[in-house]
Amino acid sequence: MADNQLKIKKRVTSYDVARVAGVSQSAVSRAFRPGLSISAKTKKKVMNAAKKLGYKPNAIARMLITQRSGMVAVIISAISNLIYPELLSRVTEQLSSRGMKVLLFTLDSADHLDELLEQIWTFQVDGVIALTAHFDHRNIALFEDHHIPVVLYNRQVPEHPVNTVCVDHD
Repeated sequence: MADNQLKIKKRVTSYDVARVAGVSQSAVSRAFRPGLSISAKTKKKVMNAAKKLGYKPNAIARMLITQRSGMVAVIISAISNLIYPELLSRVTEQLSSRGMKVLLFTLDSADHLDELLEQIWTFQVDGVIALTAHFDHRNIALFEDHHIPVVLYNRQVPEHPVNTVCVDHD
């Protein structure tokens, strides 16, 4: 190989870990998914092989298998609200404890909501938390069409039943 050519190293897969650990690929998958059934002995073998090989689970591959992105979109208004940083921190903490990630979107005005929703559909998020006042019956219906649950913060859409969280600031 010439000096100016890059040597491309093959990514380590769960099949590689399974081979080194002497277990099935499904055992490797179970070892990296909390709550799934796997013996302590098998998990230890898998983790040792993974460490030796430098293996990290592939979130995209997991998404394809489970049909879940592991992401929740949070939409906030670009207009500053003093409670949003604290609220976003708490939401992120709670979702992280459940193995979920936050995908943050900011919305400058209602004129850009349709464009923002198109972006959200492409990420195939597992849910949406909206901290913005720009949602109406038509938007909620779009979430239903895409089979994505939505929770509105301090907002209600009277024409449409939707999950809401309201805070009494008194």
